[in-house]
Amino acid sequence: MFPSVVRFFNEVTATVTGAGNLTIAVEDFWTDTGADATTLPTLAIDNSYFNG
Repeated sequence: MFPSVVRFFNEVTATVTGAGNLTIAVEDFWTDTGADATTLPTLAIDNSYFNG
């Protein structure tokens, strides 16, 4: 079994402080090909995750 790897990148322009949730819009990401992201992939429930 070989995983399908897709990378998304985002640069935070300000310091993030405090507890709570951080929400980043998909439009603020770009892919490992340099293209603007329009959607994030749906994760399979059996063995998937996002790293942040």
